Amino acid sequence: ATINVEQSGTSSAVLLALPMNVPANDPEYPALVLASEVLGAGIESRLMRELRQRRGLTYGIATDVKPMSAGGLFTITWEIAPMYVECSARLVEAVLSDFIEQGPTQAELQLARIQLAGQLLRAVAQNKTLADLLAEVTYQRQPADHLDTYVERIRALTPADISAVMRRRLDLTKRVLVSVGPSAKQQPLPDLDQ
Repeated sequence: ATINVEQSGTSSAVLLALPMNVPANDPEYPALVLASEVLGAGIESRLMRELRQRRGLTYGIATDVKPMSAGGLFTITWEIAPMYVECSARLVEAVLSDFIEQGPTQAELQLARIQLAGQLLRAVAQNKTLADLLAEVTYQRQPADHLDTYVERIRALTPADISAVMRRRLDLTKRVLVSVGPSAKQQPLPDLDQ
């Protein structure tokens, strides 16, 4: 489905959501977290390079894996000039489709592993964030050794593992695209040299 919500402003917020039947305690869940990290976590992520660095279309784009008691969502969010909503959505879907088929590069995977390990270390470094993390792990019904083995489990995943899980768990034909912003005549992607 595609939903456009009219709202005044100078930019449009866009959300691409894909259902995934993968609770957080599923053995394949870490592969989706790692894929999300490669695709849209930080300035070196694949989507950030494609939309911001190569084309200057957005200041930020992010992915997230949202586990729920009955599956969850794989989401991609970004803000963009209203005239580029449609072409940016097609570009994001193309990057995601390519990623699902090809998987990450070894360099992308290594950077994502380091980022996720760092996030875990920061989360256990302070009492409040540790308490939040323990509550989340309990709510998600993770195994007792989850925090002890997390880094080891993400380190064991290969590009082929990530691609296989993405192919099994995400279906682009079931995507929902929501944009919120002003109406504008749609234009093609700007040239790469702009």
